[in-house]
Amino acid sequence: CQMATKRFPLYDEQGREHLLTASETIDYLLGEVIALSQTVAELEATVSRLSEGALSKTNSFEDEGIPF
Repeated sequence: CQMATKRFPLYDEQGREHLLTASETIDYLLGEVIALSQTVAELEATVSRLSEGALSKTNSFEDEGIPF
């Protein structure tokens, strides 16, 4: 008599449900956290560069990929 593995629902961008094991869920979330921390590091670098005077008449926020 094998015990059923508990699965947790995860929804993708299209709203489809995927049932993942606890281990798969942890792996997925860890990947998301790593991606977010890389994004934060890139944003910090951009803000730091802009605040150090890189923002001149010829170098606008739009040039840096910031939409304002």
